[in-house]
Parts: sequence; structure tokens; C-alpha cells
Amino acid sequence: MSRMSVELTKQWPGAQPQLAWIFSVGETAGKALNIVYKNARSVTGAINMPAELAAGAGNKAPVYASSPNRNPTPTALSLKANQDLILGFVLDAKMGAIFADAPFSGGYRGAENDYYSVTRVSDTTAYLVIKGSSFGAGDYSKPFNIHLVAKGTQGNNVAYVTPLIIDPDTRWPDGWGPP
Repeated sequence: MSRMSVELTKQWPGAQPQLAWIFSVGETAGKALNIVYKNARSVTGAINMPAELAAGAGNKAPVYASSPNRNPTPTALSLKANQDLILGFVLDAKMGAIFADAPFSGGYRGAENDYYSVTRVSDTTAYLVIKGSSFGAGDYSKPFNIHLVAKGTQGNNVAYVTPLIIDPDTRWPDGWGPP
């Protein structure tokens, strides 16, 4: 679990990665706050992320790879990545939350050199670029944070806002990826 929030303000240097993963993030039916990747797809080539996010995450369940006895234990939102890629998220409308103005932060000192170009496209879509090629060989876990805001109205018509931080990571060899 990340106990740090590092601002990610750097823009991706050089040519944009030619691989993107797009995930739908939502709650498991009947299990409040059991947030999981519901669907995923990959895109290659010259990528227009706002258009790809508008097209959604597809309808295929992501694939999970797990090696025994890893420490720290992979989370339900761990991503398996060892290359540069654009990582996009589409929030399930049933979650009742939207992306915060700053939708992502790093979860360790130095994260600003691993995660770049944080972009909030809309209330329910956002992306960032991961410099997975610099993560090195062997096992690793690189935490980042997803920042959401839940908005609603109390029974007495008083509006409320609740900030939420979800704590996934990018790792190797464990984690989720598109089918």
C-alpha cells in the first residue's frame, strides 16, 4: 500500500509509445468498494488517446499473471508492465465517482521519473504514460495512485464531495494486462 503521494507533472520526453492499454475500472456487483479491472484492450501504432478512451475498454476480461510468494502481494489493480506504454482508464458509470482534477500521483520517491503526461480527458476518462523500460530486470513493484471524487446529495438535499484514492501498482512479473 502506498503511503506517499508524489505529484506527476513531467511530460513524456520524445516520441509517444506505440502501445496503449485501456482498462474499465468498476466495482464488483454486490460488493461495494471492491474495485477491479472489468475489461481491457490494447491498441498499437499511432495512438489518439482521447479517441481511444471514448471508444471504451472493449468487452474482454483482462488476464492476470501471478507468481507464488511475491512480496508485496499483488493487488486487484496491479498491472504487469515492463515496457513503455500509455495507460488509459475508463470509469464505470455505476461507480458514482469521477476523476479528480489531478487524476494520478506517484506512490514513492522518484515516481515522477517513471510516470508521465498525466491527462484527465473527461470526468470518467484519464491516462498517463509509464516508462516501464526503465524499471530494470527482475521483480519490481512501482505504486501509483488513482484520485477520484464521489459527489452526491444527502437526504436533506445537502451536497457532499468525498475524495477517494485508489492505490494500484505497476509490477513484474505479476499483474493484469489486456487479453
